[in-house]
Amino acid sequence: PVATPKPAPVTAPKAAAPVATPRHWVQIATGSDPKGLRFDYGQFAKKHADLFKGKEAYTADFKTSQRLLVGPFANLKEAKAFEKAFLDAGGQGFAWESPADAKVTKLGK
Repeated sequence: PVATPKPAPVTAPKAAAPVATPRHWVQIATGSDPKGLRFDYGQFAKKHADLFKGKEAYTADFKTSQRLLVGPFANLKEAKAFEKAFLDAGGQGFAWESPADAKVTKLGK
């Protein structure tokens, strides 16, 4: 008798795990009151209208408060360019790269 080879078991390919890309922001303030953060962002955006045009406010957890963020930016170079322009205009802040697992939330109105 001739032995018939057994077919290899068929297994479904494993789906690749989603990869979260870190995002680039400029942190311009911190606080624990969402209303206060909205107010602060509005003041910055009004004072520096050209710089903030087309930008949006976001928050991310920071210890027991929240980071007030502008962005997201495509890369660190763009975030650093905004940071420099904001500093040159009299603002305070710094570029920040959120970890892949960080919860960043759009700041509502």
